[in-house]
Amino acid sequence: SHLRDFFNQYLENKAVLFTTDGGGCETCLRCGRTDEVLATIDFGTGANVSRLFQSLRWNQAKGPFVNSEFYAGHLDHWAKPHAHVTSKAIVKTLTHLLKANASVNVYMIHGGTSFGFSAGSNMGRTFQACTTSYDFNAPLSEAGDPTPKYFAM
Repeated sequence: SHLRDFFNQYLENKAVLFTTDGGGCETCLRCGRTDEVLATIDFGTGANVSRLFQSLRWNQAKGPFVNSEFYAGHLDHWAKPHAHVTSKAIVKTLTHLLKANASVNVYMIHGGTSFGFSAGSNMGRTFQACTTSYDFNAPLSEAGDPTPKYFAM
């Protein structure tokens, strides 16, 4: 509530505030919400779109269905194979999203780079260093070129 009030004060209520929680995390969605702030979820291919939006509706009675980070690919880790999500999988899940009348933000639509020494890492059970390329197997390559995935979408 504090951040909502802070941003509303300084942005004079001229911005739409929203939260994003992982689609498969019921506790995150339930506990991550803030009154008067739009709750959104993020997920990639293979997700059960109907079930995830049903969960969103259970936690937020009104408002649009929004996938604020629809993963069209994934980042790469050092010493691991290049992450790849097929065009077929993207189109299948994207079709379900659009049939649900959902708003979608494709993450990442355009590959890029993190530049320098700030590539970051994932932490979990093991340390996973990320490459400085943020190609993300995106529909638009790091060079800005459309890929077959872009045209399939």
